[in-house]
Amino acid sequence: MSETSMFPVRWSSTFLLTDADQPVANLKTLLTGLRTNQWVLLSQNRFASHKSFYPFRKREIQPRITDADPRSTVSDALDLPQLGSETLNERSRDLQLAAPEHGVEYLNRKVLLDQNGTPLAIAEAKTPVETRSYAARAESVGPPERESYAAVVEADGSSPDREPEDGEYRVVRIYYGTDRKEVTQKGGRPGYSGERCDDEQLKFGTCDVSIPRDRRMGTLESPRWWHVFTKRKPAKSVVLLSTLPTSKGDFFAQLQAATAKPDSKALFVFIHGFNVQFEDGARRTAQLAYDLGFQGPPILYSWPSAGRLKAYMADEATIEWTKPHLKQFIQDLVLHAGASGVHIIAHSMGNRALVRVLNELGTLACNQHLVKQVILTAPDIDTGEFYQLAAAMTSTAQRVTLYASSKDLAIEISKTFHKYPRAGEAEANIVIQQGIDTIDSSTVDTSLLGHSYYCDERTVLSDVFYVITGGIPPSMRHGLERRQCHLGQYWAFKA
Repeated sequence: MSETSMFPVRWSSTFLLTDADQPVANLKTLLTGLRTNQWVLLSQNRFASHKSFYPFRKREIQPRITDADPRSTVSDALDLPQLGSETLNERSRDLQLAAPEHGVEYLNRKVLLDQNGTPLAIAEAKTPVETRSYAARAESVGPPERESYAAVVEADGSSPDREPEDGEYRVVRIYYGTDRKEVTQKGGRPGYSGERCDDEQLKFGTCDVSIPRDRRMGTLESPRWWHVFTKRKPAKSVVLLSTLPTSKGDFFAQLQAATAKPDSKALFVFIHGFNVQFEDGARRTAQLAYDLGFQGPPILYSWPSAGRLKAYMADEATIEWTKPHLKQFIQDLVLHAGASGVHIIAHSMGNRALVRVLNELGTLACNQHLVKQVILTAPDIDTGEFYQLAAAMTSTAQRVTLYASSKDLAIEISKTFHKYPRAGEAEANIVIQQGIDTIDSSTVDTSLLGHSYYCDERTVLSDVFYVITGGIPPSMRHGLERRQCHLGQYWAFKA
């Protein structure tokens, strides 16, 4: 292959954006949570009006900082020049790039920016690779390596006879616990409705969800409205491919096997909010696991939200009903999953059940630091009640992080409906509580209701990554600045 050989490009939209001027010790901590082939995009403000970008894969950058002084900057350790990769403002079908060269890989890659200068994707040369069928590869070297609990499968859940061309999509396996009512869907497939189960017993199982490779980080792709009656394509949409119920014993046996792997010892639990069907909760859990590069098993706790906007009051009653089931689920995970740590991410109304459960668990000394990281996103819970429960709740976790926003229309509507402030508000009603890191997310771009900024925006996802993978405090996290108000200190994303 000659040095001047040019190839068509592959676009990658999933990467960790971080500061090139941070200490090497910080970056080493972040890299521990990444897959070997995952992208790291280093950014640096060389001039007042110019930002340089340096795209590396983890396997390229890690050996170069192994023996570096932990106190030195990443830029100095890598000897980065003043200018990084060339940037683009639009994708080009005719774009071609040379193959990466060791030591200066970023010079043969390009970074796509939006109109605000925010990176959207990385382009690299798509060099020829040997392709063989899955069956032939399995005979010689076994099944493909699982990447973040991802294995390639077909849309119907069967084993493939080939890997999707150019890695069109990955399949993320998630685990679930639910107190929804079981139903049989079209084609005899198992599923769960928006009604409560009759026996008040949790059901367990696994789901396989497709994640398109060519997608923007944080997005939960679905078919366009005019394609709703056609079959969803895993290469184009985040699709729930299969649901497999299991017994409680098998569920925890599978978790123990998963957390026994060297890089997969921790797990996270996602608790969805109001107006979420089981399928949507599964898709969102898989998207979070993939975008966070989470190595351990991702778990969905799906309470029986009716999945309708008009059922808000019904969901309020159900979130109370689900509390004892969630409490038992958390305790069982801590005791029986074999994990080195349990992280919990709750959204919207799901925070009501979580905060109340953690408050109950926190009253017992044996539950101190029961879980590692608790992340409360857009919490739709009365602020006054939140303050009453916060002290006991925070004792159950090593760190509690709360994301709030003044642009969250759903929280504003809830405040109007209930006539009192919600814990997900920012500005005058922002929650400041000892033991809780409050992050004002008002400056990040949001769309429609602005209620899902925690998983739709790269800025917030990157911050969640810092929390989940390294337990890094706000003072050391890229993109945050310290703020002060009459109630005390909090943090905000830089404008």
